Amino acid sequence: MGLWILGLFFLGSCQKPESGPIPSYLVIDSVGIVTGPEQGNNSHEIAAVEVYADQQFLGNFLLPARIPILKEGDVRLIINPVVRINGASSQYNSFRTLASVDTVLRLSASKETTVQPMFHFRSNAQIDWVEDFEDKSSTLVPLSIQKGDTAYMVKEWIRGQESWVYKAVFEDSDTTKNLDLGSFKSFVGWPKDGTAIFLEFDIRCDIPVQLALKRKSLGTSSYVPYLLISKTDGNWKRFYCNLVYEVSGQSPDAEFQLLFSADKLFSESGIRGFAIDNIRLSYLN
Repeated sequence: MGLWILGLFFLGSCQKPESGPIPSYLVIDSVGIVTGPEQGNNSHEIAAVEVYADQQFLGNFLLPARIPILKEGDVRLIINPVVRINGASSQYNSFRTLASVDTVLRLSASKETTVQPMFHFRSNAQIDWVEDFEDKSSTLVPLSIQKGDTAYMVKEWIRGQESWVYKAVFEDSDTTKNLDLGSFKSFVGWPKDGTAIFLEFDIRCDIPVQLALKRKSLGTSSYVPYLLISKTDGNWKRFYCNLVYEVSGQSPDAEFQLLFSADKLFSESGIRGFAIDNIRLSYLN
C-alpha cells in the first residue's frame, strides 16, 4: 500500500577511484508545489525525491541532494516527491497525488546541473478538504468543549509568514479535561481499494493530540484512533498521514469524520492547547 522504510542515499567523502566513468551531478536544493483553485496553498514539507534518468531508477534522495548520474548529453529525468509519514524520521511514502516532474536536461561529466522541481497535483487528484483559515471562517469546528475552554482563530507566524490558524486552549485548571475538534462534515466516496488517502496539516501543540476517524457504516459508528501526536516543543510540525489502512475494505456506504482530540491531565499544569493550519486531504480518483 505504498508505506516503506526508505533507504535514502547519502553522498559523503570517499577515496577517488584510480579510473572509471566520471559522473555528472544533478543538484536539487529545494522543491515547490503549484496549486490551482480549490487545491489550497503551496505549503508543503516534501523531504526527499525519487529520481529516474532515461527510465533507469537512480534511488531516493533526501533534500538537499547532489545526485551522481553516469550519463552525459540530453537526459530525460523523472522526479517524484516523497514525504515523511506520520512525522517519523525513517518512514517515507511517495506522494502520488502530485504528478512527476518530467524534464530533459543537458548533463556534462563532472559538472553540476541545478534544478528546482515544481510539482502540480495530478489531473485525477481529488481534494476533499482544504482549510487554511485565511478567510477567517473554519470547516474545523469544536465538537466537544467544556466550559472555560476555548477554540478560536488567531494570527501566528508559521513557515516564515503570518497566517491565520485555528487554536484550542484549555483553561488553567487542575481538573482533568478533554476537547474534540472535528471536520464540519463527514466524507463519503473515499476509495476502498487500497488507494492512498493523504491527510496533511501543520500542528503546534504543548499537549499530546490524538488524530482519529469517526467511522459510520451500516448504521453503526466507531471511533478509530490513528496517530498520537507528541508535544512539538513550541515548534510547528507538518504531518502527512496515509489513511489507507483505516479506509481500505470498508463498506461502500462508509462515512468518515476527522477528529483532533486532546486531554489535559492532572499532571499538566498551566494553560495548554494546540493550533492547526494548512489542512489538505487528497487521493487519486
